Amino acid sequence: MKQQQPPQWINRLLDWYCSGEYANEIRGDLLELFDRWVEEKGERKANWLYVVNGLMFLRMYNARIRKTQIKTNQMTMIAHYLKIAGRNMARQKLYTLANIVGLSVGIAVSLMIFLHVDKELSYEKAYPKHDNIYRLAATTWAKSSPTQGEAFKAYMPEVKEFCRFADFGGELTVLNVGEAFFDVEHVYLADQSAIEMFDYQFVNGTAEGALTRPGTTLLTESLAKKVFGTDNPIGQTIELNESDKFEVTGVIKDLPTNSHIKAELLVSMPTFMKWVDADWYSNKGWMVMYTYVLFDNQQQAESAMTKMLDFQIDYRQITEEGMAEVKAENFFYELMPLTDIHLGSNKIQEMGPNSSATYIYIFITLAVFITIIACVNFVNIFVTISMRRIKEIGMRKVMGAKRGQLLQQFLGESMLTSALSALVALVLCAIAMPFYNALAGSGIEAVQLLELKYLAFVAGIVLLIGLLAGAYPALVVSGFTATKALSAKRDARTSGVSGFRKGLVVFQFVLSLFIITSTVAVTEQMNFVRDKDLGFSASHVVAVKTYGKMKEQLVENRESLFARLKQNPAIEDVSLSSNLMGDQLSVEGFRLASMDPDADYPSVNVLRVDEGFLSTLDIELLSGRTFQPKADTGGVYIINKKLADLWGIENPVGEMAEQMTRNERGPIIGMIDDIHYYSLHREVEPLVIEYKPWWTGYMLVEIDAENVPQTVAYLENFVQEVAPASIFHYRFLDDRIDALYKEEYSMFKIFRVFSVLAIMISCIGLLGLAAIEVQRRTKEIGIRKALGASNQGILGLLSRQFVVMVGIAIAVTVPLSIYAVGEWLANFEYHITPGVLTYLLPSVFFIMLAFAMVGLQAFRAATANPSDSLRYE
Repeated sequence: MKQQQPPQWINRLLDWYCSGEYANEIRGDLLELFDRWVEEKGERKANWLYVVNGLMFLRMYNARIRKTQIKTNQMTMIAHYLKIAGRNMARQKLYTLANIVGLSVGIAVSLMIFLHVDKELSYEKAYPKHDNIYRLAATTWAKSSPTQGEAFKAYMPEVKEFCRFADFGGELTVLNVGEAFFDVEHVYLADQSAIEMFDYQFVNGTAEGALTRPGTTLLTESLAKKVFGTDNPIGQTIELNESDKFEVTGVIKDLPTNSHIKAELLVSMPTFMKWVDADWYSNKGWMVMYTYVLFDNQQQAESAMTKMLDFQIDYRQITEEGMAEVKAENFFYELMPLTDIHLGSNKIQEMGPNSSATYIYIFITLAVFITIIACVNFVNIFVTISMRRIKEIGMRKVMGAKRGQLLQQFLGESMLTSALSALVALVLCAIAMPFYNALAGSGIEAVQLLELKYLAFVAGIVLLIGLLAGAYPALVVSGFTATKALSAKRDARTSGVSGFRKGLVVFQFVLSLFIITSTVAVTEQMNFVRDKDLGFSASHVVAVKTYGKMKEQLVENRESLFARLKQNPAIEDVSLSSNLMGDQLSVEGFRLASMDPDADYPSVNVLRVDEGFLSTLDIELLSGRTFQPKADTGGVYIINKKLADLWGIENPVGEMAEQMTRNERGPIIGMIDDIHYYSLHREVEPLVIEYKPWWTGYMLVEIDAENVPQTVAYLENFVQEVAPASIFHYRFLDDRIDALYKEEYSMFKIFRVFSVLAIMISCIGLLGLAAIEVQRRTKEIGIRKALGASNQGILGLLSRQFVVMVGIAIAVTVPLSIYAVGEWLANFEYHITPGVLTYLLPSVFFIMLAFAMVGLQAFRAATANPSDSLRYE
């Protein structure tokens, strides 16, 4: 019978770990025990006991002595290195402080922007199926027609499911349960299929049939708690805008904040179908839905993309003539990945303002620039100080130090300094986080700094900077022979500011000057945006949201209520409007009645107002008259000059026009100049202002600049009198206009802060390098002074090389700035034309700054006693 053998891998492990005198003895004892265990306990348990007892012999006193082990004297040497590093840092307090402060600020800035960029890139990724969800839209439009999703699924076998969302109440919807009113900012109509596609999690109720019946709603968890507290809302009735009642069929967890779909309440899509006529619902040109489609995988999505034009032709029944129009308007159907919407989509009628990948690239570039500036400072100062320790290196070599040990010493010192800077950076980042959130409009929490990926990011910076700063002096200085290191003569590689370090300084200056120049250009453009005449006045205009009973009262008793308001001397004018300036307007078909009915004409933006709209916003007429409530009862239009030019008519007043979307007809009674009702990113578009005060969405109140809080309080009391228990929701119109440039204003503020930081870090580095240069040439300065050199001569001698480096940096930076600024300004349809001063002023400022920093150290050296300088060593 074959004898049982124990696991051989444990024997090999014991042979490798234990010294020779113990390995055989341990294995012999274990084999005797193994034979006994096999007889008493069986083979399986014997193997297990053999392994366990074998592992118990892996102890320190049994270990084989190896060359790779750290010996006691090596541990002592490491402690010695740390002690020397601490002494050097204490001896060079100014330079150590400059290094740590500059580098910690650079790391803190890069870390905060890394947090910001990481959040921006995480949009939509909270949805499990995000990789396979696409939005069905058009080249320039985010919305699609009501039947487009269903038709797309029928045409494309690759589509697994589709769902639709549609705006319910615009900017604000008012929810009430009895006499309790609540404002809800994001309300959408939604298909039942949206629940599964976006994996909404139910807190109360079930997904089955939640949005299949008219008059049903889903609330988010936070809204349900706000409205119902701890009560179960399932089956409860809510009222929206004091007009329609709905049954609550479920409560879902709050939607992710990092998503472009920001909904607090979902209304069933069958409710929309109940409200809308069949003709409107089937209108393929009515772009009212946000349509999303789900595929099983990305290959199927790519297959569907190849057939988009075929689907468009089939769905819209496009002829050859119609295809020419589609190409002229660049109106093609497209699929956009869900994850690309936040940073890559700024179409007409988006769900809300999206960000832009351009600004992500700008933020990353700024972070890299600031970090590089800080790193250059660190490397320059560390290298320069290290070069002054030649004699120390010589003594160490005489005492037997090897080159590897010197490499370890220098790398260890640079790692230690960069690690201290990283710790300070984490503290600075936590302190500055609320201020950064206010600047960038982010919602980043300081506790996120402790996440592994961010700590790994900081560790990577520490390692990279430590190696960059320590490697150069370690390799160069440790390569000197003991004789050369101890000699009084300076090697060419150690004297002055070397070409390597000069290059680093110039590179640092280029980055700093680029940031400052860009900040000047951004400032000029934002001032242009703020000061440009938009064609209307938004100053001191309060926009009050109208809904429910308040809207009914304003429509029925407009003249008497407005007369009451104007009794207050602080109220100068009042009017009604369907939308605010900056809102996406309704886009409809509109043409002159005399035009060819079979021809195609571009759609126009339509705004519905009352007779006081033009005067409230100070919009001047070029020709014709304004609206008159007694003479005009609807179907009366004022158009802008852009539309008249598009039609090729100099004066359209008196012409009859047809509103094709709604089959209405009426006269054009006036023409206004082009006004920028959208942002300056877009060219002025054709606009029709129609007299329909009953379509009001807002009451616009022009108020006096004095006593604004008291006037707003008066308006609130007025609303409560007109419609008791209503929510008074208002905003200033100029704030709405500013919101159109949210990304630009955020970037503008960040640029200003980063410019200050770049200047500060550059000054720290320049001051440190100037101090080192002055210290290196102390004896030379003393000799020159003894021979009669003037203070001005000494000042010029020490400043010359730094001013030359700044000049080189300016020559490199100006062309780069011209290109970068031009690319950014191309995002605006209306923008400044940067002049010579845009690039000249930052350059002059930077020259003066450099001269001041260097001159401060040079002046101290020039005015010192020559005898003190000659005794210096």
